[in-house]
Amino acid sequence: MDRFNTKWNRTAENTLITITCTGEYTGTVSRNCSSAGMWSEPDYTQCMSKSMYNLKQQLDKLLAGDSEIPLVSSILEELENITSANKELRTGDLVTASALLEDIAKYVTNHTDNISVDQLENFGAICNNLLEEKYYQSWEELNDKGTSGVTAVVKAVTEYTNVFHNVLRGEFSMLVKKENIGMIIQT
Repeated sequence: MDRFNTKWNRTAENTLITITCTGEYTGTVSRNCSSAGMWSEPDYTQCMSKSMYNLKQQLDKLLAGDSEIPLVSSILEELENITSANKELRTGDLVTASALLEDIAKYVTNHTDNISVDQLENFGAICNNLLEEKYYQSWEELNDKGTSGVTAVVKAVTEYTNVFHNVLRGEFSMLVKKENIGMIIQT
């Protein structure tokens, strides 16, 4: 059993096993059995919660121009709810949430009328949730695999706050301060 209670059956040495994610998750998880017969850490980068998957589908439709899809505010609220749940996010959830934040930042760059002050608070809360200490090992695994990892979160914050700053007219100042992140917008 691994840390997410996935059961790994006996297998031949020097074999990579890929199985379907369990429970409320979609995708696959893989794990290598070394030539010495020892399991490596499982790779959950392709495994995400069904709620995260559904949110990704909604954002994909919004990005494609589907006007029936909820606004950015609704997507951010849902993403904040998913990331703040007490259960632990899997690596695929962290990757997907980071990609969603990047996509939202890019979307509001071209749709500045869809940006609001309330969104900034949700955006900061999501980033804070993703940067919780309990996810350190997952971010390290992503870094070891050569993926962007936590850098994607930082990039999304930078792009989103730049857009927010460019949209504001007149004097404005806002601080979003959380345990793991701080964002200042000031004109």
